[in-house]
Order: sequence, then C-alpha cells, then structure tokens
Amino acid sequence: MDSPVLRVIFDHRIEKLTLSSGIPEALEELIVAVKQMLAITNDISLQYLDSDFDDFFTLHSTAQIKHKSTIKVVTVAPVVLTLYPHNESLSTSDIIEPSLVPHPSSSTTAEEFSDSSESSASTLILSSSSSPERKPWPTEFMIPRFSVETEMVLERASDAYRKDSTLLTNPSIRKSAKNVKKPRRAEVNYLPPYPVGEDEQSLEKEREELISESKKKNNEKVIKEKMSKTFAHRRHEIVNRCPSVQDFRDRWPALFDPSQINAEFQRITTVHLEPKFMSTLDLYTLKLLTLFCTRGGALGVRLKKQMEQLKESQCSIENTRGVVILCLMEYLGEHGGGLIKEFNASNLDSQLKMHEPSDPEGLEVDQLLMAVVVMRNMGAAADDSPKDIGIVIERVQVVTGLKDIATACAVLFGLTYVLNLSYPSQLKHTFEVFQKLFLEIDALKLSNKVQSLKSKLLA
Repeated sequence: MDSPVLRVIFDHRIEKLTLSSGIPEALEELIVAVKQMLAITNDISLQYLDSDFDDFFTLHSTAQIKHKSTIKVVTVAPVVLTLYPHNESLSTSDIIEPSLVPHPSSSTTAEEFSDSSESSASTLILSSSSSPERKPWPTEFMIPRFSVETEMVLERASDAYRKDSTLLTNPSIRKSAKNVKKPRRAEVNYLPPYPVGEDEQSLEKEREELISESKKKNNEKVIKEKMSKTFAHRRHEIVNRCPSVQDFRDRWPALFDPSQINAEFQRITTVHLEPKFMSTLDLYTLKLLTLFCTRGGALGVRLKKQMEQLKESQCSIENTRGVVILCLMEYLGEHGGGLIKEFNASNLDSQLKMHEPSDPEGLEVDQLLMAVVVMRNMGAAADDSPKDIGIVIERVQVVTGLKDIATACAVLFGLTYVLNLSYPSQLKHTFEVFQKLFLEIDALKLSNKVQSLKSKLLA
C-alpha cells in the first residue's frame, strides 16, 4: 500500500508531505513531521480542510484527516519585549509585604502604627527571591498581534519613528485605521506595508532598474527578485492612485508577462492561479457536461451546438476546457461572446485605434473593457487553430501569446486582482464561479445561482 500523503499549505507555499510510516496516531508527531519538512522552529498549530463546510478547522486529532487531506500550518511570530536589569537594584527595605503591615484604624494612633512597623521590620522586609508568592518580572513579555489594519498602522508608525523620531498618538491610530483600504475579494495581501528599511522613493528606484532589466534577455531571475521586492510599491500605486491600465503597463511592463501575473496573484491571495484553476475545472468537467446535456429549450440547443466540438476524435484537453467555459457562461445566463471575442489577426491594432465594429454581432471595440481576444487569419475556418490568443483591458492589448482559451480566462481573472479591477457586470456569475468554485477564494459566500450550481456539482 502506498504511503499516505498530505497537502500542506504554509504562507505562500504548498507542499506534499509523504508519511512513510502512515499517519501518526499522536497529533504531536504529525506537527514534528510538518515542522521538519518546512524547517520551522516556532510553535505551530494545524488546521484541516473540512469537506462539509469547505473551510479550515482546528485539527485536534489525526483521526480527522486521511490520505490526500489538506492541512494548513498556522504560526504566529510573537513580538518579544526584552527587559534589561537597571544599574540600581532595589534594596530589601523597598520590598514590603503589604498584607503583613498593620493597617491604621480609628483605634490606632500614628505613633503606635510607626512603632509597630519598626518592631516588625525584621519579619516584614522580604527579598524578591525569598517570597514564595512574589516572583521577579519575566525577562520577555509576549505581546499579542493586533488586527490587520492596526498592524499596518503600527508598521508605518515604526518606520516614521526610525526615520525622524515622529511619535504615534492615539488620535493618529484612529484616523489612520479609518482610512485603511479593506480587501475587496478576500485578498490576503491587499495593501501590504513597505518592507523594513524601504520607502516609496527607494522602491521607485528599484522600479526604474526593473524596466532596464526587463529589456535584457535571459534575465528572468533578476526580474523575479525585483518584482517580489517592489510588490508593496505596486499595490500602493494601483490601490491608492488607480492609474489607467495603459499608464500602469508603461510603468510596470514586466508585470504583464503571464508568469509574473501568476506570481503577483499568488502574492496577493497565496493561491497558485493557473494550476488551481485548471485542476478544479478538470475535476468538475464531467459533471458540468452532464448538466449541460440535460438542459432543454433554447438554452439546451445552444449548449449542444457548443459541445459539437467535443465529438471530434482529436479534441484536446485544452479545447475541452474552452468548450466547458463557453457552455458554463451560457448555462449561467451570460453570453460567452461578452468575454471571448474573435478578431481578424491582420487588423486588430487598427480596430482598437479606430473603434470599428469588432465582430459579426456588431459589438463595438469601445465595449472591450475586459475581454479574451482570439485572433484568426483571414479566411480561416472556425475549427482552425487561432493565430494568437490575448487579453484586452480598457481597449489596451495587455497580454499576447496565450496557448488556449482556458489559460486566457485564468490569466484575465488573475489580472482583475493584480490591477484591482471590478468584475464585468454582465459576467458577474461567471467570474464568481472562477473565484469561488475554481480557485476556492472566499468560497462560503455564494450567490443563489452559484450556490445552486455548486450543490449540483457536489451531489
């Protein structure tokens, strides 16, 4: 029998843990195995993905997991306050046990109280080490972590203090916390603080260097490092300044490579964009096709027409995914042509500039605020492979060279997080399925239509 494996999620990492001796009976043994694999030294706790609620719960026993279960590692790096001994130590006469000192009452004179205190001094004066009830202050104080908003305010205040000794007051905390922008779609790192020792000016220099590095060949490693370093700078710019897509692409050209879109999406959500999207889509494909086949009426006719392509003997997995996505949009009551549009490859640029009609249905290019564009050669048949597949946002062609429609849909969805864009209103249910069913982000809050679809898929 094969050794059981667990899917382990830790921050931005997702690892596979193989337990050669089987799942241990003691939870402590499993924790040790996880810490050894991830090289963690801090204390951790584990959570498991519950199939009933589709959410993570605290793992109390290894009996709650099985082969191929998903667990999440939770660790909190404590803030430690270290106290150093003062030069002047307390004298023993300064430490008096208050419970042993006579309390002056109406029947006790001040003189009697003084005499009583002096006569019992030998028994009342205690050292810090001699009292069984009194313990010295700890050398380390554990300070709990605050909410995300407060942590961000404190981080900025710490940077300001290191820079010019500016102190943070309570009114500043209230004012700053009120102005902190909240995540829109369950982003984990929606508006991260600048790295320690960095500010807007220093990271702007990194951005300028990144543009130069982007022009060099075979320079992916340097670009990856600089993109990671400047992540907070990009998020502050896109969230706070809301630049146009054209301006943002001019300032961050390296971001619009599909690999960097995947990396940026992972920084924001901790989710691996394309692998997660494709694996879940493949998982649901059979049931989705079954649902499509059972529909009748005009919708059933449209779905069956789309699925004709699947009858071809050489229909690839990529083509199957594309057909399923197109049928899914129709099934949700949202026209597939609203997202995926076909162009003549020879004059796409001119159509984008001249605002000419873009397809047989008479849709204007001005409506291309967000679309997957499939470019075909003049006279090519509908079943011929396209010349190119790309993405247009705000009438700007931001990505080209994508291999299939499903990949383009995943990358386009990733760009909605990367560029902080709202979902197209006419495709809100399609994008909700992408987010909450395929990528399982904020998956517990579903619209009625998507909840109904999920129930059918899990039935």
